[in-house]
Amino acid sequence: MTTGGVRAGVTAWLDSETGSTSEIAEALYCHRNTVRNRLDRVSRLTGRSLLRPTDVAALYAGVRALELGPR
Repeated sequence: MTTGGVRAGVTAWLDSETGSTSEIAEALYCHRNTVRNRLDRVSRLTGRSLLRPTDVAALYAGVRALELGPR
């Protein structure tokens, strides 16, 4: 699994209105279990829980900062 795949998965999840892995999988053209695996990997790599609002906020800020790139 590539870092880009994980990043795409978490970005799609953060941008999702429902958080439905089926909807996210459809948007990413992959299986819903792939989305779940990517989100689990994000939790393991970051030590953040996607169930805790403060952790989700930190993850959101980090993803958006990566999108801006270096200045």
